[in-house]
Amino acid sequence: MRIFYISMILIISGYVGYRSMQPTDIEIEKSKLDKASNKKWAKNKTIVALPDKVDSRSKIPASYTEDEEKILRGEKLLRFKTAAEYESFLRQAHAEGLKINGSIKNLRVVRVVFDRSTRQSDFLARFNDVELVVENDTVETPEPVMQTSAVGFKSDPLNFLGVKSTEGWGKGVTVAVVDSGIVDHRAIQSKVKHFDLIGGADGITSHHGTAVASLIAGDSNHIKGVSPAVSLLDFRALSDDGQGNAFTVSSAIVMAADQGAQIINLSLGTQSDNPILFDAVNYALDKGVILVAAVGNEGAGKVSYPAAYEGVVGVGAIDALENYQGFSNRGPEVDIVAPGVEVKAASFNESIIYFSGTSAAAPIVSGALAYKKSVNPEMSNEELIDFVKQSSNDAGPPGSDNYYGEGILNVGRMEASTAGVYKDIAASGFFLEPVIDRNSYKLTFSAENRGNTKLASVVLSFSYPDFEKTYTFYDVEASQTVYDYIEVPADSRLLNGDYELLLKAKTDGGEEILNNNVKAARIRLNPQSSAKQ
Repeated sequence: MRIFYISMILIISGYVGYRSMQPTDIEIEKSKLDKASNKKWAKNKTIVALPDKVDSRSKIPASYTEDEEKILRGEKLLRFKTAAEYESFLRQAHAEGLKINGSIKNLRVVRVVFDRSTRQSDFLARFNDVELVVENDTVETPEPVMQTSAVGFKSDPLNFLGVKSTEGWGKGVTVAVVDSGIVDHRAIQSKVKHFDLIGGADGITSHHGTAVASLIAGDSNHIKGVSPAVSLLDFRALSDDGQGNAFTVSSAIVMAADQGAQIINLSLGTQSDNPILFDAVNYALDKGVILVAAVGNEGAGKVSYPAAYEGVVGVGAIDALENYQGFSNRGPEVDIVAPGVEVKAASFNESIIYFSGTSAAAPIVSGALAYKKSVNPEMSNEELIDFVKQSSNDAGPPGSDNYYGEGILNVGRMEASTAGVYKDIAASGFFLEPVIDRNSYKLTFSAENRGNTKLASVVLSFSYPDFEKTYTFYDVEASQTVYDYIEVPADSRLLNGDYELLLKAKTDGGEEILNNNVKAARIRLNPQSSAKQ
């Protein structure tokens, strides 16, 4: 990417001290002029009739079963070096009365409880091939703490994603949902095959798994998923209160891969890097499965696992004004962001909810991957994932970053990019960050070539009351972001939302899309947060 700098150093007067600030303390408040339109990531690349449902719940092999009420305290997960030692341990453990709460044959993993009558060290000393002993870490779906300024999507997000019709999307693709279970709902007309790993599936009172499934495969007047024609595999691995553990989730991932899932959605996470979960993820990746996971809702500077693992598509959340949400975990493992504030989704008892969090964003990305896989089955997984990233809209700092990842998902752009040569220059937006040693802020503004051909020139105009500047960039490649910045003193009224910023981008020769050439916004520092309603 060619980088163009013009620095305007504004004189600072009468300002003493500097407050420590996180990027989440800054919010760019878009005006009504800034409407969602066709989108793509700006990476500096150095790529009707109801179908039959499977109503009966599939019987789980004994090696995968567990009771939901099992107490995790005192449990251990054992991994063996060889299949022979794994089998030998199971035989001897049963003979000696050791409590076995489950096993995963393909990972050579056993879930055990050592009680007071069985000394762990003495028992394991007889098994030389015990490769690893780890805790059975908790996996969960934490509720997000919403920013009061967040703007919800309310209705389906397809218009925001640039989608006009999803008829037939996802056909021939199998998507597994590892979650709290999917219940029958009029919005989910896809074929669903159920696997209950923890029991209680006949009386599910959690909306979570059903909501996730509807954002992938919803097909009703009120709820639209991205790929309504997919086949769904439902793995109930979390309780109704969103609690699970590394063993059960790992079991579900392995089972999903063995059952032929091509995409696995994981709207869950843990802060613990559990080796067994890592093994399960790599087992699925080795079998050619795409894994999509929520980055987590803790508002932390650390992405949750399994989203943090290499090869997993980590998904963060934005609101309807494209603002990165403070609850969405951040880090270099964030790959892409998608709608995650008050997205209409299905729930139990045929009800409808507004679903928020990275848990909502992840299935939207899973649905987009399923769509692309259904129309281009010859693409490799790497090519497919890279294409979705390349077809997203650059946001935040120009290029890949720890907040938006590669950008905002744009399914409409995924469609358009293969429909012949077209031009589209877009005003990407603004990003504000502190310059600590200067007691000021750096305000970056950018434009992105969202077409699929080189643009000879791009003119970027940035203005606010009593200030206007025009910048020209030449030979802007497809998917390239061009940008510049000004430096703003810390006492400027610009930082209090008093002035509207206006950004315009244009190119010569005409464009197919014109409604993304202008962005207007106001800066807000220190947006307040509140508990989720």
